[in-house]
Amino acid sequence: MKKFFGFLILGLLCIGWAAFAGTWCVSGGTCSTTTTVRVTISWWNICIGSSGVFDFGNFMVSSFEQTVSGAFATGYFFVDDLKGADSGYYTTVQMSGHLVVSGWSAVISWSNVYLRTSSATPTLLQGQPNAGVIIHAAATWFQSLDAARQLILRNVWANNGVISMYWTLPLMQLVIPAYQPVWVYVGTMVFTLYEN
Repeated sequence: MKKFFGFLILGLLCIGWAAFAGTWCVSGGTCSTTTTVRVTISWWNICIGSSGVFDFGNFMVSSFEQTVSGAFATGYFFVDDLKGADSGYYTTVQMSGHLVVSGWSAVISWSNVYLRTSSATPTLLQGQPNAGVIIHAAATWFQSLDAARQLILRNVWANNGVISMYWTLPLMQLVIPAYQPVWVYVGTMVFTLYEN
C-alpha cells in the first residue's frame, strides 16, 4: 500500500510538472512546448556622405569666358537614414566661399560654381524603398552654389519606420571668367543635413 501511494504521489508530481513546464510527456508519444524569441531593433541616426574631391580639370586661359562641366566619377552624395522618424529631413549643398589661390587675391566667385543632379529621383542603395525620399525639384537644373541649395530630402509624413540609404550623382559646372589669372584655384563645397 505504501508502494502504491508512493507511485501515486510520483505520478501526480509528474503530471503537475508536465502541466507546468510542458516538457515531459507522461504517457508516451510526443509533446512540444513553445518559447517566445524576441529581438528589439532600436532607432539609430541619420548619416550623410559625399566625395572628398572634385577636379574640373586643366584649362587654358582665354580672352573669352569659358563654361566647363564635369561629373563626379564615384562621388555620390548620400543620406543613410537609420532613424526613420516621421519628422523627415533635408540636405543642402553650397560652396563655403570663393575658389581662391592660396596666399593671393585671385579668385573665381562662388556664384560661378553650379551643381545639378544627373537624375530627377534619388537611387536606392540599401534598405526599403521609400517614396518620401526625393530630389528637390530645383536641383535638377544648374544652380549656383553661392547659397544653400536643397538636394536630397524627405518631407514630414507618416514614415512607418521605413529606413533606407539613397544617393544621387551631382553634375558640376564652372564659369571661368575671361583673362582669369593663371594658377590653381581651390574651394570647399559643404553638404549639410538638417532634421525637421
